[in-house]
Amino acid sequence: MFMAVIILSLFTYFERPDYNLPLFAFVLLLWDNSFVKQKTRLWYLMAVSLLVDFIWIIYWAVTWNGYDNRESSLCNFTIFISVVIFIIKVIIVVLTFVKDNDCKKAITEIGGNVKYVFKGPSEEYAPIS
Repeated sequence: MFMAVIILSLFTYFERPDYNLPLFAFVLLLWDNSFVKQKTRLWYLMAVSLLVDFIWIIYWAVTWNGYDNRESSLCNFTIFISVVIFIIKVIIVVLTFVKDNDCKKAITEIGGNVKYVFKGPSEEYAPIS
């Protein structure tokens, strides 16, 4: 699923400076890394990116539909791909929440996680040496 977002993000670069490609490449590299316990932070990044995508899609769909220019088909294609990416991201966020205990803790233990996100790992975290 991460690769689907990465590949689809390549098609939105014509009209959109898309952050999904580097974000999901980063997530793909770190998700199953046994040395780095960052699933909670990655889950928060993906969840916040849903909000950003939603706002972007609503704003630009309305704005670009008001224009009648030669690039309207490219704009509509970009909006369509962005909606597909948004749907895939919703599925990813929901599935990772359901399947992964670290991601469940992102919501159920939100008070402690907010401190963790801004402060960093606790003393029990063993850095890689």
